[in-house]
Formats: sequence, structure tokens, C-alpha cells
Amino acid sequence: RPDDVVNVQASVVDDFGVDALELQYQIQQGDPHIIAVPADKLGVLSLAHQFDLDLESLQLAHGTTVTIRVRAADQREVPGPNEVWSEPRVIMIDRSAKPLGSDVVAERQQQLRQKLQQIQADLKQNHAKVAELKTEANDDIRMQLQFGHDKELATLADGQADLAERLEELASEFAEHPLYSNLTEETREVARGELTESAEGTRKSAEMPLKEKAGELAKADQQLAQAEADLAAIEQKFDELAKIETELLEINRLAQQFEKKAE
Repeated sequence: RPDDVVNVQASVVDDFGVDALELQYQIQQGDPHIIAVPADKLGVLSLAHQFDLDLESLQLAHGTTVTIRVRAADQREVPGPNEVWSEPRVIMIDRSAKPLGSDVVAERQQQLRQKLQQIQADLKQNHAKVAELKTEANDDIRMQLQFGHDKELATLADGQADLAERLEELASEFAEHPLYSNLTEETREVARGELTESAEGTRKSAEMPLKEKAGELAKADQQLAQAEADLAAIEQKFDELAKIETELLEINRLAQQFEKKAE
């Protein structure tokens, strides 16, 4: 937005020493302007700095573009300083723009949500088949028939083990983010609890006599139902946290504007 502050993080390392680090910005096709790191911070082998580009101070109209890039140079004397530029990035001024970084946040949220929902869909399908074979086993007991789906049970067990592994991976991804790390333990509990136990029980049931097989499948049926319920609760919590994360971007924007006005 026209009143946003764009934070540009720059980090440079050089074996001769950093002699210059600056942000260059260009409005439309106009002359470039430079925001330089003060000289008293230079001369070191590594330097990290945040440039704050206050768009409001530039009084930019809706639809204006601003191109930014970072330049760094070292202290080599002969044959002269090494110089490097970052890739240029273009900012479009839009009065209704979402907070900076919201696209990245939305994309990450969507990726995590899709992984969770796909696991839920695959679990539901696996559970439905286990419930179906449990019913068939009970019918076979009543009608004194042979059960002919032991190979399917082994396949279902493999599917449950795979679901547990995918949940473990998702839990690790949750752990990488401060907000979503709260979901890590709950997600791992489903993977290491209900899904791992149901996989072991379903696999064993393929080798059991019919009556024991029906009992083991009934147990797996309950475990998978509980796993579905737990994942539904995790999804609800994820959606709540995702909403908070999105709101925090707007809060950060307001905080920057407040700090700017306070100064």
C-alpha cells in the first residue's frame, strides 16, 4: 500500500572486508535513489542490515512501480573493489494490497492444508475398506464360510503404515513454524498411536483364525475411526492458527505504521 514500510534484509560476507552496502530504489523510470549503510558499520568481514523503505514518505500514487536492488562492494585495492548486485525486485503500489509477505504465507498454509486433507481422504478410504472386511468376516462366521481377503488385509496394513509415515513428515513440517509447532505432538500421537497400532493389528489379522480375525478388525476399525476424529480436530486447530498467522501480518503492518507515526 502507499503507506507501507518495505523491510529489505541484506547480508554480505567478504574476505577483504565490506566497504559499501546500499539499497537502490527507482520510481517508475526515474533516477535511482540510494539508502546506504553508515560508514561506521562498514569495514567488517560480514554484515547483516535491514533497510526500511518508507513508501509513504515517497508519496506514491496508486499503480506506481518501484524497483529495488541491493549493492555491495568490498575493500580490495588492486585492481579495484569487487562489486555485486542483487536481482531487481519490482513493487507495485496498490491501495488495497494485502500485507507484504501474505502471498508466501498463504502458499505455505495451502501446502500444509492440502497434505493434511489428502492424508484424511486416504485414511477415510482405508477405514471404509477395513470396516467392510470386518462386516464380511462376521458374516462368514455366521454363515460358516471361508474368508478370502487376507491379501487385501496386508495391503490395507501397508496403507496404514504409509499414512503414519506421512503424518510423521507433516508433524516435522509443523515443528518448523512457531505457530504450527503446537500441532506437532498431536499429529505424531496419531501416527505413532492409532495408525501404527491399526497397521500392526490389520497385518496380524491376515494370519488369524476367522473369529480372532473379526475381533482384530473390529479393533482396527475403532482405531481408524479415532484417527479420523483426531485429524479432523487437528485440521480445525490448523485453520484457527492459519487465521491468526494471516491476522498477524496485518497487525505487523499496523505496528510499523504506529512506530513510524510515533517517531
